[in-house]
Amino acid sequence: MAVETKMPPSKQIRNFLLVIGGGMLVGLIVVVAMVQYYGPVGYYVAKNVLVSPEVLEKMWHADPGRINDHRVAFTGIEYHFFDKDEQAWHTKNVSLDLYGNFYQLVGGDRSKEGVLEVMRRLFDVTPPASILIRAATDGSTEFQMVGDVFQQVDFAADGDHYRVRIQEEDPLMEWVYFKHEGILQKTRDIMIR
Repeated sequence: MAVETKMPPSKQIRNFLLVIGGGMLVGLIVVVAMVQYYGPVGYYVAKNVLVSPEVLEKMWHADPGRINDHRVAFTGIEYHFFDKDEQAWHTKNVSLDLYGNFYQLVGGDRSKEGVLEVMRRLFDVTPPASILIRAATDGSTEFQMVGDVFQQVDFAADGDHYRVRIQEEDPLMEWVYFKHEGILQKTRDIMIR
């Protein structure tokens, strides 16, 4: 003869809630572990944000590239900088080789996650140096660049930070910020030879 023990309803409900709660806790732990291990990746790598010298070379010597079905032709690179000794602004046309040296220098840099207002404020004043990659479009109003500037890199006066303008519809994501010790001087050394 089988003995039946009847569990009171309150214990049944408690056991049911413990099983459901335990399952939810295990599921939450698995999700947190996966997010920690696999991402989301909250940063950019500079070589993936900057236009590569190879792409610029193709846009210069071959048929112009296309963005959103509009012709874009690379027209040149300029390095704008303030000379403290002369107390004057200068503009220097930069070769693809020199730009390639800069690209190699910063290519592995990772952007700063969760850009702080403090970092944004580094660029509130006129940057002491900028790299402008210029291009011409077919005149379309759908794809707009700031003047003929295809991409812009600004360097902060602290000498250790730079930012890259990206083509985004969201104005809050217009710039990607990076830190690279001594980048202002290193870039100047590359560009002014």
